[in-house]
Amino acid sequence: MRELFSLLQLSIFVAFMLPIAIAEDFDDIELYQYDFRYAKMQSGILYLGLKYRGGCVAQHHFELTRDKGLTEDGILQLFLFDRTLNDECLAIVHTKREFDLHYVLEKEKPKAIQINDPGILVPI
Repeated sequence: MRELFSLLQLSIFVAFMLPIAIAEDFDDIELYQYDFRYAKMQSGILYLGLKYRGGCVAQHHFELTRDKGLTEDGILQLFLFDRTLNDECLAIVHTKREFDLHYVLEKEKPKAIQINDPGILVPI
């Protein structure tokens, strides 16, 4: 399973299109508070609108990860982490992110995507 997703780390991404990765250790990831403004799937691309507190760091780096296969209900469970450190500003920042999920969708054929738990459910 890990070999399948290592290919995604090699994918070329445009603008904010990022590959999906498997988290090796969730303990080394510092979570920052953010809210979903929207989440939608279109043509294999997951589009996320996010709002977070910050502003001292030009761009926050968000990473979409997973740690297992589909749930019994056919839902793909993903986790969105903000990997940015040391942004102590309190401005409200709105941002958009795109994640290419073509490979995962073709291989696993999930019915929906759950981002975080609890979080947001995105139909496919």
